[in-house]
Amino acid sequence: LPVHVGSIRPFQGPRTSVETFAIIQGDVVIECDLNRLDAVCFDIGGVIAADFWETIYFDQEKGIAKQLGLDKRMLHDVGIKLWQKYSVDKFEEEAYWEEFAGLVGRQPSSDQVGEAETAVWADTTFVETIVMLKDLNKKVYIVSDNTTFWLPKQLKKLNAAALFDDNEIVTSSQIKKRKKTKPRGSY
Repeated sequence: LPVHVGSIRPFQGPRTSVETFAIIQGDVVIECDLNRLDAVCFDIGGVIAADFWETIYFDQEKGIAKQLGLDKRMLHDVGIKLWQKYSVDKFEEEAYWEEFAGLVGRQPSSDQVGEAETAVWADTTFVETIVMLKDLNKKVYIVSDNTTFWLPKQLKKLNAAALFDDNEIVTSSQIKKRKKTKPRGSY
């Protein structure tokens, strides 16, 4: 039975053991016996690292909207349009920013994009969780809607790039289909 995991952490309760974990989704915490699981699939964006495009567009201090003085509503529509295209196929980041410039009339410099990317947060404790799960011989996968150029940046921020083989990462660009808007645990 697929479970959409917002976060998974050692369960802090009276039955704490290496096999007992808490699945955390928002304010809901569910104790989970890992002996009953064969595999755990993690989403990245908004779960263990920031949603990339939204953060680099809208961060209040470093975002592209602030740096270029762009209207946030217009920029949101542009972001959705570009995400819908660039998340379901393989593209180079340069093509993304060229199309962005065509839609908004201004192109951020690579320095501006780099500054905006520093606002992307990542839960670096994720690495400990992955190592522990793999030590327990659990299969661990990343399932992501992210673009082929932003996903590696998220994995780098998580210090997790070396933890996954290519066959342990499933992206929308590979299967040419996005996840459902409201996660249900599978495509």
